[in-house]
Amino acid sequence: MTATPGFGDLLKRLRHARGLSQLALAANAAVSPRHLSFLESGRAKPSEVMVSRLASALELDPTDFDDLRTAAGFCARNAERGPSIGDRIFESALMMEGAHTAAQIVDAGRAILPEFGIGQFFFGTLAGESSAMPGFDWANFGAFPTSWLHFYDRERYAMTDPLLAVVRARSDSFFWDEVIDRRTLAGPAREMFERAEAGGVSSGFVVSRRREGSIQIASMMGARVDRRSRLARVALEMLGSRMLVDLDRLGALPHSRRTDV
Repeated sequence: MTATPGFGDLLKRLRHARGLSQLALAANAAVSPRHLSFLESGRAKPSEVMVSRLASALELDPTDFDDLRTAAGFCARNAERGPSIGDRIFESALMMEGAHTAAQIVDAGRAILPEFGIGQFFFGTLAGESSAMPGFDWANFGAFPTSWLHFYDRERYAMTDPLLAVVRARSDSFFWDEVIDRRTLAGPAREMFERAEAGGVSSGFVVSRRREGSIQIASMMGARVDRRSRLARVALEMLGSRMLVDLDRLGALPHSRRTDV
């Protein structure tokens, strides 16, 4: 995942010409200093969106902007090829690492998760890991219908949600269809999935992270998530874990209170 030769050197020259440190430019462009270092050293290839963000942070004139785009490989000759899926996954993860708000983390997820059939996602904390009826509290940052989550609470689906039962029993990530057979479900659990399918959600992926007597959860779902794809599994596990780590870093995940933005 290397940039076109010369991109890193040009970016560094433009940064120095404006008297900016790597830390200052990273803050202006809302990326992590590590990501910027990778770009300048040629260890990472920028997306077209990233080039635009850097150009804006550097306040480049049209000529310098075109030069930076060309050095990144986005001239007419290469524009149709664009960055690989691996480059985009890596860039999204680094953007999450450098994020200052929950919204930035969610936006980085939205930029890549649809590639794997994920159209909606939210986060939660399963408290009282050892109790018979642990409490579940969710956090939504605009990537999932809040009305549905309120309905989930109202119907007390957490009491019978088989996905939460699986999260309590195992620490690895999983696709829905790997751990439950929806044909065997009855009562509120069956109703919950039927309502989800009526809303266009038929499959999903869950990432969990045990933390100080509770379990943090990233619940990702869509109309069609291919559980047979090894790339999808690795990417969703990495991105879900990255989102949980960085939301926890910002103190955005619920503990005893709800976060609803």
